Amino acid sequence: MDKVSNTAEEIFKENKSSILWLGGDLNLPDIDWTSNSVSGNKYSTQINNRFVDMVNNCCLDQVVTFPTRGSATLDIFLTNRPSLVNRCEPIPGIGDHDIVFIDSNTIAMHPKPTQRKIYIWKRADIEKMKSEALELSKIFHGLYNAQSSISEMWEFIKSGLKNIQDKNVPSKMSSTRFHQPWINGTIKRIKRRKKKAFKKARTTKSTKDLKRYKTIKKSSQKECKKAYSTYIRDIISPEQKSSPKKFWSFIKNKRCENGGVAPLRNTDGLTYSDNKMKANILNNQFSSVFNSNEDKTTIKKMKTNPYPHMENITIWENGIHKLLSNLNIHKASGPDEISTRLLKSIAPEISPILTTFFQASVDQGTLPSDWKNANPVTSTVREHKERFLVPFARTQVYRYSFSQIPSESGMDCHNT
Repeated sequence: MDKVSNTAEEIFKENKSSILWLGGDLNLPDIDWTSNSVSGNKYSTQINNRFVDMVNNCCLDQVVTFPTRGSATLDIFLTNRPSLVNRCEPIPGIGDHDIVFIDSNTIAMHPKPTQRKIYIWKRADIEKMKSEALELSKIFHGLYNAQSSISEMWEFIKSGLKNIQDKNVPSKMSSTRFHQPWINGTIKRIKRRKKKAFKKARTTKSTKDLKRYKTIKKSSQKECKKAYSTYIRDIISPEQKSSPKKFWSFIKNKRCENGGVAPLRNTDGLTYSDNKMKANILNNQFSSVFNSNEDKTTIKKMKTNPYPHMENITIWENGIHKLLSNLNIHKASGPDEISTRLLKSIAPEISPILTTFFQASVDQGTLPSDWKNANPVTSTVREHKERFLVPFARTQVYRYSFSQIPSESGMDCHNT
C-alpha cells in the first residue's frame, strides 16, 4: 500500500494541472468513502489510514458511491476532476463484483462564444440620429396621445429607434472563436511574420532563414509574456476602479472543470442541455409542490391598508431627460436590442415621446406585452458542492427607467 500511495503522490506532485484517474479493485471495505474515514477493522488501521491520507494529499474524490460486492464498496474510481464525470453506475459483472461503468470527459468543455451584433459607435453619425429622432417625435405626437393603445405606441417607438440605430451606426458580427484577451494587434502581426518565416525556412532549409525564424519566434514569445503580464497587472491593480468583470472572467477561464449547470432530465425521460429548457424543467419541479386546487374561500382576507392613497403620478419631461442622461452606456441592451448609448445620445429628442408614453401607461394601468417577457439567463451557485439554477431576467432599459418614476414620485409626496 505504501508503494501505491507513494507512486500516486509523486505523479500528482509532478502533474498538478493534469487530470488524475486512479481506479480498480481496492478491496478495502473498512473505508467509509462518504467521510473519508476508517470505520471497520478487517484490515490493519495503518493500511487504511495510509491510503486515506494519500487520497486527501492528492485532493482526490471517490466517484463510486454504491456497493460493488454485497454491502461493501470495494472498487474505486478516484479523480481530481469529479465534475468531468458524466455518469457512474454499476452493471452486472462476471464474478462476484459488479462492474463500475464510468463515462467521463478528458478535458473541460468550454462553451462556444455566442455570435452577437456589435455596433461601432465611434463611427456613428450622432447629428443625423438626433435629426431623425426629432422627426420621429413629431410623427409620434401627430398619431398618438395619452388615450392611445399602449401596445401600438410601444411598437412605434421600438421600431423607430431600432431603425435609427441600424441606419446610422455601423455594425459587425462578433467571432465565435475563443481569443485570449491580452492578444493585441502587435502580437498578431508578429505571429503572422513567424508563420511566414517558418514556412520559408522549412522550404529553403537555409541556415540564414532558420536563424531569422528563431529570432522572430523569440521576439513573439517575449511580446506575449509582456502583454500577458500587463493584462494581469491591470485587472488586479488596487487602483482599478472599474467593474471587476474582467478579473472574474479571467479566473473562470483558468478553471480545469466544467462550468455551468449539468444537463437535466425532463418528465418525458429525455435529457436537455439548453439553458431555457433547464430553467423550465426546474421551474416545473418547484411549482409542482404548490397546491393549485386549494379552496379560495379558506384563504384569509388581507387587512385594510393602513397607509393613505398616493396621489396621481404626473410624469415630467425634465425627469425623463434626467433618467436617460444618467444611463450607463456600458450596460447591455434588452431583448429589443436598442443600446443605452443611443438613448443617452438622443435623450433631449426622445424625452417628449417617452413622457407621453409613460404617462399613458400610468393612467391606463397597462404595460406593453414585451415588458412582461425577458430573456432567461442561467447562473451557477455552489453551496455545499450542490448546483442550482438561478434564473435572471434581462429586461428593457425603458422598463428600468419607468420603474424609477413611482419611487421618486413617492419620495416627493413624502417630502411635501
